[in-house]
Amino acid sequence: MDSKYRLTNEERAYEHLVEEYWETLSAAAKKILGRAESEASAMHLIPNYNYAIPDDYDEAVDFLNRASAELTDSDCERLAEIWRSALAAGASVDPGDRSARVTAYNLYRGVLHTYYRQVSCFVEDTLSHREAEESRRRYATQEPDDSWEDIPF
Repeated sequence: MDSKYRLTNEERAYEHLVEEYWETLSAAAKKILGRAESEASAMHLIPNYNYAIPDDYDEAVDFLNRASAELTDSDCERLAEIWRSALAAGASVDPGDRSARVTAYNLYRGVLHTYYRQVSCFVEDTLSHREAEESRRRYATQEPDDSWEDIPF
């Protein structure tokens, strides 16, 4: 039984948030979000595309991690909101939902669950990588701590 596809409130919220923030995001943040969405599409919404894991995936992650070095703090805050919104959108779609076809490839609505989850994962992992790199950089530039000399043994 195929019926007309309708966005959930969470899917609408995700689309609205991306649209609202798009003009305020830096070029690096736009690259990250655009690549996350296109990679998720290739993985889950385009059945004829042979997404080569780990090669294509690793290439995408490397691209995202390199771009993360150029993010501003406000980009990170906005991208964090976007990834949480994508996660909520994915959770709002039943992965087993076969009630409507949603893509040009005649896929069922349930595939959107994995699409949104993948977008969320790409963005979250990219922000985590940036945070880890910043921590490493801060640690490397710290002055040596001589407090170990106070240990009485």
